[in-house]
Amino acid sequence: NEYCHGRAMLVVGGGGEWPGVMRVGYGKRIQGFREAADIVKAAVGGKVVNYRGDVYRARGYVAPWHREPPPLVYGGATGPKMLRAAAHACDGTMLSDIALPMLATPLATLHAALAAEGRDPAGFRVSNFVAWHVKEDRAASLREARRELMLRGWLEREWLEPFLAPADVELVMANKQPFLQAFRDRSGEIRGVPEPIVDALVEGLSLAGDLRDLDRHTGRLREFARRGLTEVALRIHDDPAATIRLLGERVLPELA
Repeated sequence: NEYCHGRAMLVVGGGGEWPGVMRVGYGKRIQGFREAADIVKAAVGGKVVNYRGDVYRARGYVAPWHREPPPLVYGGATGPKMLRAAAHACDGTMLSDIALPMLATPLATLHAALAAEGRDPAGFRVSNFVAWHVKEDRAASLREARRELMLRGWLEREWLEPFLAPADVELVMANKQPFLQAFRDRSGEIRGVPEPIVDALVEGLSLAGDLRDLDRHTGRLREFARRGLTEVALRIHDDPAATIRLLGERVLPELA
């Protein structure tokens, strides 16, 4: 649960890494996502749920703990099939690590899907999971950002091409192990990959740097809103209390 504009927010995902961790198959992920969202929306809406789907079933399910107005149900959806499913079943979607140069494609897919469902895009919320690393100590910020790079879309091609030359894209695609090792050992040292490539990915896929970068990153957040996002979900890492204080004192007033 998170809270958004005074209403509870539930995020329903499409599987991600959890099936592998739980030692169960992925199965019908898109269908399962749609069914899970349908069940959740019915339950938190106060209905007794009797549902028989291809993936999930519910019989006489109720949510007696639910007392407040129904929460918004978001889909953890970024790819085209998941976005179409979210447009059918959810109140909004949370994109994952979509940088500004990448935004047009998922938004076009989403708006087309909403139109096909007869839904007004103005009533559908669009969030984006964004990595935030800004600190007073620039070196600590960049080390943290490099450490977490492997998680930015798992460095798939779509997350590389907006920021790297074609040859550099192929180099990263063939050398992901150093990025994974930097995440596992928490060092942020990406051995064997040229530093300019790493720097370009840090700049493109995250918000990192020191206090001198705040205005620039605040501008990037405003640009997300201008292009159609209704909110962002900032992922913070080490020393979260200091980061929350920084956001509250220096960032939120600029976005109000």
